[in-house]
Amino acid sequence: MAMRMLRDLVFLATTAMLAGCGSGGGDGSGNAPPANPSGVQSPASQSTQSAAPQSTGSLTLEWNANTESDLAGYRVYRATSSGAYGAAIATVPANATSHVVSELQPGVTYFFVITAYDTAGNESTRSAEISASL
Repeated sequence: MAMRMLRDLVFLATTAMLAGCGSGGGDGSGNAPPANPSGVQSPASQSTQSAAPQSTGSLTLEWNANTESDLAGYRVYRATSSGAYGAAIATVPANATSHVVSELQPGVTYFFVITAYDTAGNESTRSAEISASL
């Protein structure tokens, strides 16, 4: 079988969502902490302060369906540098034309390609590469 190369991998930036983790701190009362009359913080109070929790994001990849009769599915690949793909991050059924990629870090540029594979296990060449940053 000569697997037709996938075309038109489309990145939908509109579905990139930042999902905050944590409650944002505070005691839940809405009241400010009492003022320190001396204006000096003790080392203990400084060491208990924490940074805001890390957020992660997600995005949706969409592509045109492969129409070959022996199509078994698609493989999604992700990298943080162009062309540096390892193992597939997801295997998607043949009837799907999209995949949500989650747990992406803000400020990191990600690169994606999709392949199709048939019932004999033959895999197509990679789609055109796309990149996205949250």
